Amino acid sequence: MIDHIKIADISPRVQQTAGGSNPSFAYSFPIFDDTDLDVYVDGVLKVLATDYTVTGATTSNGGTVTFVTTPTSGQVVTLVRNIPFERTTDFDWGEFRGSILNDEMDYQTAALQELETGLNRTLKLSDSDTDANMTLPVKSTRLGKFLSFDATTGEPVATIVDTDVSAALAAAAAAQAAADTAQADVNTLGVSVAAITSFNYQGTWNAATNTPAITSSTGTDGHYYVVGTLGNTTIDGATDWQAGDWIVFNGATWDKIDNNEPSASEIVTGVIEIATQAEVTAGTDDARAITPLKLASAVSSHAALTQSHGISAFGATLVDDVDAATARTTLGLGNAATGTIGTDVQAYDVNTTKNNVANTFSAPQRGTVTTDNDGSFDMNVTNNFKCTPIGNITLTFTNLIAGQSGYVILDNAGGHTVTKAATVKFPGGLPTFTIGTHVISYVSDGTTVLCSAGLEYA
Repeated sequence: MIDHIKIADISPRVQQTAGGSNPSFAYSFPIFDDTDLDVYVDGVLKVLATDYTVTGATTSNGGTVTFVTTPTSGQVVTLVRNIPFERTTDFDWGEFRGSILNDEMDYQTAALQELETGLNRTLKLSDSDTDANMTLPVKSTRLGKFLSFDATTGEPVATIVDTDVSAALAAAAAAQAAADTAQADVNTLGVSVAAITSFNYQGTWNAATNTPAITSSTGTDGHYYVVGTLGNTTIDGATDWQAGDWIVFNGATWDKIDNNEPSASEIVTGVIEIATQAEVTAGTDDARAITPLKLASAVSSHAALTQSHGISAFGATLVDDVDAATARTTLGLGNAATGTIGTDVQAYDVNTTKNNVANTFSAPQRGTVTTDNDGSFDMNVTNNFKCTPIGNITLTFTNLIAGQSGYVILDNAGGHTVTKAATVKFPGGLPTFTIGTHVISYVSDGTTVLCSAGLEYA
């Protein structure tokens, strides 16, 4: 008798954790072909023959999946049978063979097992539960919402918008932060909060008359009052009660929560009183704050400044000057009083070169080399020139400036004829500028330009 695949009552899905050294993973359910097996590593579907090979197809007890690259330690390997749901066999009136019928029944049984495994991994009602419509709300209803279940029917509904959840979480975080801050404040103020189960507001308390009456070491855990009228009633050692303070019973004694800021000073952050205009003008109070408005008013009151602080009439006038030019006039700075610094008045600059003293330069001083190919050089432009004639030229200098000196780089690559103007002088007459590069140095006395030229540069 020919053996056929036996389909046991077994799940067509196994999951294993890789150890990092063994590339082979066993599966215990039957498959009909190597392609009937889906292989995942950490949820990523792998490719048959490229990533792994399969043995054991057409056997009843499964086989082995061997990876080309061994999964690393800790990776989750999932093997799932996934056969096509199709019928490719037809029975006719000829020979009716049991092997064909067995193969067909095995295939159908395997397909049913896959359906069972898939259903077991879905959200579904218990067999003992009452009937309910578990159909999801339509797409337009559930967009951007969370899935929940109706409080009466237990059926799926989509009513909570994700933005509402985000807002609720933000509000909860803010509330927690506020609670943490309040807890820290209470701890700092010394209340024995560990003994208090909850705070319970009882109303206001008159600390001058002890109304309602509070007795030391007697009270209900968590009860507290807010001081409405300041006073000096002694309760569990505390006597200085200011309006806004709390008195809290911690289960054993009454504690004071001081809700009043101390007076400010040079070293203490606290409350400070605003000075009056008279106090600002007098300038003798050292415990009150001055506002900008009162300070401006006091400064503008020259008489008060002169009387209280000994400021002269000249000083008061200087304080009253509306701009720097007016102040310079008051100070008697002459022409500098109305001039513009940097234009009419030399602004101080330690790096400014002076023409009546010897100057020491700490950085290179360079003149710009200006290209001028027509042979006429304007001394107002620069003191160094470069000339590459494109035809015959006459050496000429314009806008002569006494004392100006410099150089002319003459690149006579074209071998052009060079003549000179009458105001240009060379020792012994004009040299011949052959083909090549020549350097002409010059200095002017304001009327003529005295030049010299060396040999051609190779």
